[in-house]
Amino acid sequence: MLFFQILFIVSLLLGIVFLIFSRNPKKQEFSDEYMNKSIDHIKELFPVSNIYGGIIYSENKYYLLAKIEGVNFSVMSTQEQDARESALIEIFAKINYPIKFITNTVIVDTTEEARRIAKLAAQSEESNLKTYQTMYAGALELMRSERSVLSQKSYLIIPGVSEKEALERFSIIQSSLKNTSVILTLIDSTDEVFDSIQSILLPEKIIKPSDMAQQGVLSGLHFNEKELTYYTQKI
Repeated sequence: MLFFQILFIVSLLLGIVFLIFSRNPKKQEFSDEYMNKSIDHIKELFPVSNIYGGIIYSENKYYLLAKIEGVNFSVMSTQEQDARESALIEIFAKINYPIKFITNTVIVDTTEEARRIAKLAAQSEESNLKTYQTMYAGALELMRSERSVLSQKSYLIIPGVSEKEALERFSIIQSSLKNTSVILTLIDSTDEVFDSIQSILLPEKIIKPSDMAQQGVLSGLHFNEKELTYYTQKI
């Protein structure tokens, strides 16, 4: 009888210890070296030397960024899906250099459409149409603020040892995909490349880098006489 009492007490103590440790999990410890590590330059996270004319230059190679559009497997039959997949596999199996596919979900910016509808409402006479346009513009602006509209974007990154080689590879892939209904569009604008990179790295961001540049970086600087005198003295 004494043995069972001791066994019961030991089991009870073990159960209490188990509950204490399960409610207070040990926090993950990080070394001081990891916690104190600082990033001196953005290139440590994103090693790109230059982006110009839609060409990304990184680590002695040239890269092109292209949008992939036109494929919607959800509206295809099983036979159509199999045929399309087989065609795509056959095309990409012939490529003997590395390419990268990137697909992510981004927040849709409805600002421009909201402004367009609001402008139409301002130009319309008092009517049910104007009321509807005003409400529609407000709904679009609400979608933007609540980040409730999502879209999926897909990209293809094509490398080359030179700008010419990268462009030739893009042309070959683009022409090969024509019979598969896949639309491959080269992003040849520097602004659009920056916007696309942001949508890949920071898909929750709505304000585009190109918009920020046009509104601030590329705008003229204006100083009053007092400010100009102050900065001149500093120099």
